[in-house]
Amino acid sequence: MADLSRSYQQEDLQEILNLAITRQGKSAEFTREQLEEIAEDMGISAIDLRLAEQEWLTRQDQHRQKQEFNLYRRRQWQKKFISYALTNGFLITLNLAFAGQISWAWYILGFWSLSLGIHTWSVFKPSSGDYEEAFLAWQRKQQIKQTVSSLWNRFNRFLES
Repeated sequence: MADLSRSYQQEDLQEILNLAITRQGKSAEFTREQLEEIAEDMGISAIDLRLAEQEWLTRQDQHRQKQEFNLYRRRQWQKKFISYALTNGFLITLNLAFAGQISWAWYILGFWSLSLGIHTWSVFKPSSGDYEEAFLAWQRKQQIKQTVSSLWNRFNRFLES
């Protein structure tokens, strides 16, 4: 039998409830009404629940944006790698065709490889400061694109009417 006098830390409570919900085996979806009932049973005010939900939504959106940013960075890296491979392949072939050996193409290959290696490191092993700075710059760029697109659509609707 469970010890009813036992107390739990907040992290322990969250983990226990998560495990219990997972063990139910059925869909772990709750309605807004059920969420409010659970919060009320736990003594959480409606205001705190609303603020927590808004914070959660903000975190979810931030997580989604970071996933989009990571995909964008990988695609940019792929484009650079393809350019690197095709260009250096062409230069090595050109060097072999005219000189019979690889001579001057090594220099281009070496410097470009170093540059690509540094870029690869920044994409796949970013430091937190550099990553956040790049993410914020990308986020601003996305917001500007969205604003320009919105203004352009409004302008087109104005011209059509």
